[in-house]
Amino acid sequence: TFLFELRFGPATYSNTRAFIKRVREIGSVNGVAIAFDPRKGKGSHGRLTYGDRVTTVPSRNDIRIGLLRAMVRDLGLE
Repeated sequence: TFLFELRFGPATYSNTRAFIKRVREIGSVNGVAIAFDPRKGKGSHGRLTYGDRVTTVPSRNDIRIGLLRAMVRDLGLE
């Protein structure tokens, strides 16, 4: 949707590091605490916390648009 594209761009793929970096930027602007713990997820996943909202982030390089949107929705950033 429009707000998603405004915050994350119209890309169909994203990089895990770029996603976490962008969420941290949004959090610092909004004054929200951000934490990423790579040990909290199972296998090659980690846990990203945005305030009191939580999502699981894969450690792989490419994230398809569907998963990217789901993680944004989990964090309440849509």
